[in-house]
Amino acid sequence: DLAHGQLVCNSNTAALLASYIVQAECGDYVEEDYPDHRYLSLYKFVPSQDDHLERKIMENHKKHVSMTPGAADLNLLETARRCDMYGIKMHVAKDHEGVSLNLAVAHMGVLVFQQFTKINTFSWAKVRKLSY
Repeated sequence: DLAHGQLVCNSNTAALLASYIVQAECGDYVEEDYPDHRYLSLYKFVPSQDDHLERKIMENHKKHVSMTPGAADLNLLETARRCDMYGIKMHVAKDHEGVSLNLAVAHMGVLVFQQFTKINTFSWAKVRKLSY
């Protein structure tokens, strides 16, 4: 989801998530093996990955010394689940006036977004009928 842009988060969170992936895949940061951020260019973490993000990932990776791959995976999931848009898949829709909206089905009900701003929530207790 992160690599395909489906997990919406800020660049700091994306860098932290990516650093856990690197820790799980590559192990501890070793300066002799990774003299600069270019070792991260082999991976595709986010659609708009650039040198600045790779430097942030490297700085986070340096902090994960002795973290096991299992612990890195767990930290990745713990961080991802705190993202506001975690587990939410947007579906394009229009309201009765033709305004473009996005709908998402979530544990709390049907969420309505304009761009990425939530404007309404219909709780499951109030949903009686859905039509396409």
